[in-house]
Formats: sequence, structure tokens, C-alpha cells
Amino acid sequence: MSCYLIRVENGHKVARSITSEEEYRNIRGSYEQKANLRLAREGNDGAKRRLVQFNYSGHYPQGVVKGMKLPSRAFGFDLDDKQDFEKAAKLMLQEPEKYGLLMLERSARQGGHAVCKREMGKTILENQVRIAKMLECEMDTSAHDINRVYFTTSADADDLLYLSPELFNDSYEEAAVAAEGKVLEEREKYGQEELPPGAHKANKHYKLGWKKWRRRLRTL
Repeated sequence: MSCYLIRVENGHKVARSITSEEEYRNIRGSYEQKANLRLAREGNDGAKRRLVQFNYSGHYPQGVVKGMKLPSRAFGFDLDDKQDFEKAAKLMLQEPEKYGLLMLERSARQGGHAVCKREMGKTILENQVRIAKMLECEMDTSAHDINRVYFTTSADADDLLYLSPELFNDSYEEAAVAAEGKVLEEREKYGQEELPPGAHKANKHYKLGWKKWRRRLRTL
């Protein structure tokens, strides 16, 4: 699927493909990573920014991040609310295949992150909405940038709740990736995405059907 370690070198973001579970766990489990995570959970914002960053939604054949719009076969899903995450994690862990789950982790603060298989031909936002509907949870409609990074936590079982070997199966036909990238750009540009109206707005705590539910309450 896709897993890239994102770092800043000489003032530019660069991506390195992680192709094995062992390497991924070692990066997450380093002494420095655990130290920064401990401080981040105590409220240290500087330590949080020093946490390892991964990208799961993009494809970077040359290691260049800036300006790249090539899609991977996966996408990230951010769950900020602690209760929403606990509920979603329970559902996903019961039936990981149903959600196409590839990775599930607790975040540095309250919620967590999931990485799932992307439905081909559909944008990241379309796939995020699909998962939000299945889980009946809130979502961040501004978090669908293909180059979005996730500040990761540790490799401990309490943090890394699920990991599929498929996440590291990073074999792509570059021509096919480029062709689909153009299709996805056009879906976004020309309003062809199959989305509820509210999902087009930058809303960190958007819940599908929320406004409709509120209208029903006012009529009772």
C-alpha cells in the first residue's frame, strides 16, 4: 500500500518509503521517539512536533514531497475525539477486513489515527466520508490533503493497536498511478466527488447527518 517516513532535509520535506514491518516498528520504538512521546503527552508542543512523521496517502517515487499529487492505495483517517476513537477502534478491531484496516494507533493526545485501503477511483475525502458513515463518527473534512503527515506514537501494544503487513506492499505501476492521479484531481476540481454538502467545508468536527438530527430535535 503505502508508508513513507517524512523528514526535513536542507529546508525541504523528503519522503522515504518504509517497506518492512520491522523497520516501521524500530522507528516507532526508538528511545528518542518514546522520550518525545512522553513529553508530548504531558503537554509539550515542541516534543510533539519532534515526533516521527509518516504519510500514508501519497506516492513519492523520487522522494520529493512538494508539489506531488500522486495517490497511494491507502488513506489516513483522523479521529480527534477520545470517545469517538474508542468506539471506532472497537468496531474496526472486530472486523478489520470490513474497513480495509491497515494500521490503527492512539495519537499523542486524546484520539487516534487509522489507515485504510482506498477505494480506487475515489478521492481521499470520499473515502474518509465512507468510513465515517460506517463508524457513525465525527470527521475532519479539512484533513484530506494527499501530503498530510501523521505524528506517530510508539510501537507499544497500547499505542499501535493494529498493523497489517499489506501496509508495506509498495509495488506500483507508475503510469497507472499518474493516470489515476489526474482522475482524482478532476473529481475535486469539477465537483464530481460523491459527498454530502457539508463535507466540502473545512470543518474539524463534522458529523454526517448532524444538522438533520438537530432539526429533528427542534421539531419535538
